[in-house]
Amino acid sequence: MKTALKRILKRIFIFILIAFIVYLVVSNISFFRDLTRRDKLSLIIDTDSAHGQDDIMAIVRFLIEEEVVLEGLLSAQWRPADLDNDSTVELNQAVNQYILKHFNQYNVPNLPGAAWPVMSSKNRDRTSYRDRSSNRASSYIIKRASETPAGEKLNLVCLGPVTNLATALITVPDIAVKINCYIMGPWYEPSTRVWNKNEWNTKNDLDAMDILLNTKDLDLYIMPATIGHDLVIDRSQSLGKFPLRDSLFDNIVESWKALDLRNDSIPMGSLALIQAILYPEMSSQKQVITPPENVQRKIHVFTRIDADRMKKDLWKEIEDYSKSKR
Repeated sequence: MKTALKRILKRIFIFILIAFIVYLVVSNISFFRDLTRRDKLSLIIDTDSAHGQDDIMAIVRFLIEEEVVLEGLLSAQWRPADLDNDSTVELNQAVNQYILKHFNQYNVPNLPGAAWPVMSSKNRDRTSYRDRSSNRASSYIIKRASETPAGEKLNLVCLGPVTNLATALITVPDIAVKINCYIMGPWYEPSTRVWNKNEWNTKNDLDAMDILLNTKDLDLYIMPATIGHDLVIDRSQSLGKFPLRDSLFDNIVESWKALDLRNDSIPMGSLALIQAILYPEMSSQKQVITPPENVQRKIHVFTRIDADRMKKDLWKEIEDYSKSKR
């Protein structure tokens, strides 16, 4: 009787032990999967991709990188620079959609932003510039930031005018603490610590830029045009490095050939920002004080990039991508 009882208890103990071991294995697999997922770089990119060449190359560079996640591709306006064109956002939408389709990124949200600068009377006339329903990009930023768990940050990269993020911050100011924002921004000279807002993205919505600079809880990382434009691609030496018989890169080649350039050089500030995010060792940054006309606070500014290393990395990744498609 005692022997039979011992045998039963032993079986029960073994069963419990096995169940416990299985639980530990499964829970640890789940833990490490979650850890890997948390460590994987994810970005939302807000862009005026139909203007210039550097935004397209920046998006392409991010999409051919392994182990990264694009969580949204949003369209920014550049209306003040082209008052006769009422479809700058739609142009960006078309470019973004084409890029996402090329890379089979069908599940990435591709959303239009405001058609006018944040404080424009055109926005207010539609009901209010605070009306989120008129700006799907801002609504998405608000949604994603609000869903971000405490202690974590949403990574948002603005390659063009920052209208959409500014609108989101006006609408729901509390999201600022949930966002790491990386922008192509004003000129800044590290040696003299002098700012100059006479820069494309800034001029196309100066009020929006000031909103970002004045928002104390927003972690702001600026790639000044002063630094970003150190990354320059030589057109004549680069056209042969793109994949052959690839519709996206064929279009890039044709658009580059059509450029009216003085010295065959194409500035790639937006690409520099994306590569600095992907590989922090390719750049240097420091904390500086905002421009004197803004709320005085510390923000992060890139003060140096390794342009040669960034170009080598770009062409290597494009070569690897080309080989993978053969």
